[in-house]
Amino acid sequence: MINRHYDDYLDTELDSTVINCIERNGRYYCEFEDTVFYFESGGQRGDRGTINGLQVLELIREDGHLWHVLPEKVSGICHMSVDPLFRLKQAEIHTASHLMCSLINKRFNARTVAFYNDGQEAYAEMGFEYLDDATVRKIEDICNDFIQKDVPVEIAYPRREDVREYFTEAKLDHEILRTVRIEPIDYDMCGCVHVPSLRYLRMMKITHYEKTTRGYKLFYLVGTRLKEMLEKYYNELHELSVNLSVPFDEIASAVEKLQKQLHRAQQEKTQYMEYYVDSVAQRYIDSDEKVIFGQFDFDSKTLNRLATMIINNSSKLVFLISDLGEKMHLIVARSRDLKVNCNRLFRELADEYGLRGGGNPAFAQGGGLNDPGLLFKLTLRYGSIDPEKE
Repeated sequence: MINRHYDDYLDTELDSTVINCIERNGRYYCEFEDTVFYFESGGQRGDRGTINGLQVLELIREDGHLWHVLPEKVSGICHMSVDPLFRLKQAEIHTASHLMCSLINKRFNARTVAFYNDGQEAYAEMGFEYLDDATVRKIEDICNDFIQKDVPVEIAYPRREDVREYFTEAKLDHEILRTVRIEPIDYDMCGCVHVPSLRYLRMMKITHYEKTTRGYKLFYLVGTRLKEMLEKYYNELHELSVNLSVPFDEIASAVEKLQKQLHRAQQEKTQYMEYYVDSVAQRYIDSDEKVIFGQFDFDSKTLNRLATMIINNSSKLVFLISDLGEKMHLIVARSRDLKVNCNRLFRELADEYGLRGGGNPAFAQGGGLNDPGLLFKLTLRYGSIDPEKE
């Protein structure tokens, strides 16, 4: 059934009588004689708002009933109030989809595959075989030209015999027909909420596009949503401009300069880390100790490098730990000339401390939850081990 309240996007207030109210799991499903709330369909999101000051939690269509789900029970005549800003955004997005999709259908010979809108992001998936930046800009320019011309968005309820030549029988198979016309671009059946003319869209921007198996998705912003995003981007750019102490038009070059400085700093950090690991390894290599215990804040890759350097350049058994905050990484490794089974030692510790991993008799490693006292426990437990024995 067509709801004529949807003909005017400003029709957001209504007094209506409760005709049914059912409690389900602490929520109340209420049905009214009439409603001003738009139920999600046709790619347009359902309205948000209140009834008698209570937030409408959900709109559900079920077995011919439209339920307004509320946190409390209501009865009698209730006042409905739809969030006007949210509705305006949805009407703008949906009307823009009529404009853009019909334009692409007619002038670029690409059919509409799907339309999506979650309130934050909207896109139309179109059946292009190929799409490029120039075509996207052309689509955007033509749409904005129609917006500037303030083309009316006309809603009508025609007789079936008057529109039979324009629509398929499937589209005419409804009790009441409702058409939306944006001359000369679009003429179609639609029961959604629209703005009265294209000037309400103010401007449309296709932000990006991506290839799909069925064509291309064109993501876009329009009207109020575009204005909000432009304000957000402007504020972020302004803050960035202040922090970088550069004007707007120099932000890109300033960021590029910072990226190069960061890359050089990372390279220097890597070099210093390699030097530091080499010096730590050499200290252990030169040590008279046969069994080495150490704990570091290295990542597992760096710890692995340290262990490998020690056992490849000396006759040692090593127990090395990386302290990774809540997690840790443990390596038990030995030189080739020693006989102790590192995998067996690691398995003992893994079972006791809930570690995951493994290895072979010469090199085993793994990780788990951090135990701050593990290094001391390892020293007490294995400090006197003879690594030359199996």
